Amino acid sequence: MMQYAGYSDDAQQLHESTLDQIITAYLGPHPEGPNRDPILTWKSFMNDDHTPIEFSWSWRLNSLPTMRCGMEVIVGDGNGSSASTEEALNLVGRLARQDPSINLEWCHHFADTLLSGHETLPRAGTIGCPSEMFLALEFLESRTGLKVYYIPADSGVAEDVQGLRIIRQSLQGLPHSTARLLGSFDMIQKYLYSAHGIFEPRVEMLAIDCIAPENARIKIYIRSPKTSFASVKEMMSLGRRLGDMPDPAMDSLRMLWSLMLGPGLVASDDQELPCSTHRTSGMIYHFSIRVGKELPTCKLYIPVKHYARDDAKVAEGLDSFLRAHGMHLQGIPYSEAATQLCSHRRLADGLGFHTYISAEVDGESLAVSSYIQPEIYRPTGRR
Repeated sequence: MMQYAGYSDDAQQLHESTLDQIITAYLGPHPEGPNRDPILTWKSFMNDDHTPIEFSWSWRLNSLPTMRCGMEVIVGDGNGSSASTEEALNLVGRLARQDPSINLEWCHHFADTLLSGHETLPRAGTIGCPSEMFLALEFLESRTGLKVYYIPADSGVAEDVQGLRIIRQSLQGLPHSTARLLGSFDMIQKYLYSAHGIFEPRVEMLAIDCIAPENARIKIYIRSPKTSFASVKEMMSLGRRLGDMPDPAMDSLRMLWSLMLGPGLVASDDQELPCSTHRTSGMIYHFSIRVGKELPTCKLYIPVKHYARDDAKVAEGLDSFLRAHGMHLQGIPYSEAATQLCSHRRLADGLGFHTYISAEVDGESLAVSSYIQPEIYRPTGRR
């Protein structure tokens, strides 16, 4: 993936070393190794088949992509496996010691205020979402960026819009919190409270950039059961509180929506996508706030793993979108790269290799990302 993204040899070597020498040791027992967990006792929420790692390419207009890697830290052996918040924080500290630009001030604050404690979580997953913390690495040219994702401990509260109260209490305790930061959050909170009872938004998690707090983003992830394009426009503008999206960006978003889902599913803006009762169905949004910024920004995640026809159509559609916007890989079309990366099956044989396609306003255009996963625990046969 790094080669396709045009990374230099030095950058590839840097990030391959991080993955091989550090990250793989935190992904739990090898699924085919001598200490494998035969019954998969820990069911990671990272992916629907419980694969604990995910990769992405992220493009801006007329560019090659940046690569990222998301993961859940898992410990265990042939007697069982579990997620470990303590080990996740140990890994975060290890990465920070290698890179002084990684700042953990907010990392520890949110771990202390949102999570159940720095211990190994139960070996048997609970109903809903057993996972508590994810990490993401951003592969930059000369260093590795770090993001941390928190799923609030009290799932009975956090899984509906009332989870915003927990997050606000945590924000109030930030050493670098300001009235403007809370004002931006309150704009999100008021809109979602007004929507509660209409489409029941769900608070999923909070994420941060592990950089100096004055530059870091705080991202609140919301899942909405509404799946029409009209609801997407409404959500991305916070009910028009953020103003209208620039016309070129809206045209690009409409194009991406149609290419990912197919014209038959998007005949009108008010048309809902086919109903799905899966825990991860519905649209995902993250609202980003930061110190010194008056207004939040919004990013949409289209769960193509539930609503697209198959992974081949996702690859072909994204290929067309990228070409139209000057976005590309190094020397290979996106659809061909996806085919090569999904070497364990044909893309046309189902869904799940692509998980989300995301979009956010970037000036007059869109920035887009493709999220893919290796389907380590994919069930046999078509989904």
